[in-house]
Parts: sequence; C-alpha cells; structure tokens
Amino acid sequence: ATAAPPTAFNRIYHVAAADVAALQASAGPGRTKLEAFTAHLWQLYSRAATPRQDSCCMGVVVDGRGRLRPDGAMRPYFGNVLTIPYGAFGAADLRDMALADVADDVHRWVAEAATGEHFQGLVDWVEAQRPEPTVARAYIGGGDDDGSEGETASCVVSSGLRLPFGEVDFGWGRPAFASYHFPWPGGAGYVMPMPSARGGGDWVVYVHAAPEVVKVMEQEPTVFRAPVSSDIFG
Repeated sequence: ATAAPPTAFNRIYHVAAADVAALQASAGPGRTKLEAFTAHLWQLYSRAATPRQDSCCMGVVVDGRGRLRPDGAMRPYFGNVLTIPYGAFGAADLRDMALADVADDVHRWVAEAATGEHFQGLVDWVEAQRPEPTVARAYIGGGDDDGSEGETASCVVSSGLRLPFGEVDFGWGRPAFASYHFPWPGGAGYVMPMPSARGGGDWVVYVHAAPEVVKVMEQEPTVFRAPVSSDIFG
C-alpha cells in the first residue's frame, strides 16, 4: 500500500544576522528581533493557509521565572515555568497587513503576558483545575478544533536565543552546531530559533510545520535558507 503523505515536515534553516536585522528594521522602532521574526512567520502562515483555513493563530512561549521572582530566586529552578500568549487574524487580513502592524500586535499580547501578575494568576488557575488536564489555546488555534469549517492554521514560537550553546564544552571542544527537534503531535507548527554556535548573530532555526508552510518558507528569497554546506556551522 502507498504510504500516506506526511502531515508535517521537520527542517533546519540558517538565518543570516543581516536578514534578522532587516526584519527588525521593517517591524518598526521598539520591536525586538523575535517579535519581528514572529510577525514575518505569521504572515508566511497566512500565505500558506489552505482554503479551509480562514484564520491564522500565532503563539510565543514566555518564560515566567524572572516574572514570578524578580529577585532571581527561580533562576536555578529545573523545569518549565511558561505561558503561551497568542493572537489570531483572518488569513486574508494578515496577508494584506504591513509587517510593522503585525509586529505591533505580537508585541501587545506578549507584553500583556510577560508580567508577574499574569503568571501568578496562571499558577492559581492551574491549581484550581487539578487534576483535570489542560492545554494552551495556542495549540488549537485559540479555540476548539472540532474539524468544522473555518479551520485555523496555528504555530508556536519558542526562543532558544538566550541559550549559550557556543560556550558549552563537555571536554572535547565547543560545539560547531546546536539545534532542536520537537515533532509534537497535532496540527500546530513549532518553530525554535537558536543562536548559531559560531556566533556573529546568525540563527539556526528548527521548524516543525505542515508541508504547505515549509513550501512557502523555501519559496521566499530571504530569511529561511536551507544550509547548503557545513561551512555555516564553523
């Protein structure tokens, strides 16, 4: 029997520092590199949306350690203290928006979640739900995914840009390359930018996404570039 086509691809891309800087400049003053990158990715999702997907949802993982305890007491905590704020737009509307407007929206909902008050409320809510399982709405497009008409293309961005991979040494030298692999089940995409181990501001970006999204990424002239050789890894 013929195997069913894959529902998601896993890819690793090289994103040059100059392309990251160009995105940030296009996103407008006061926007971070990650906000600009997320806005660009969100618009790529809108271009890849199928006829059944009339909206696109984008989430960003926000770390709560420093928000819950600004004194640094949670810095050595081993485990996740995360929230995933998200935004949603109609696919057609998102395609027509300027990158700066999309980045403004990303900044708004990330800033709303990046507070101690938000995380304390989240902790209280989780305690109240126990032992019932819960799931972040960003995974399911911001609402219930019941397979009806009006599906949502969704993705979550998790930043590994603060992880100092270039400084790690287990005794046989520093790494030439570091990336991620997280092919989670379900229909939501997952994208994780990480610093290139060689430094210089370049990124190595792991992508778990639907085939149509990967196709749109690889058709654009800049930003998402498949490594053509090992030279970019140092």
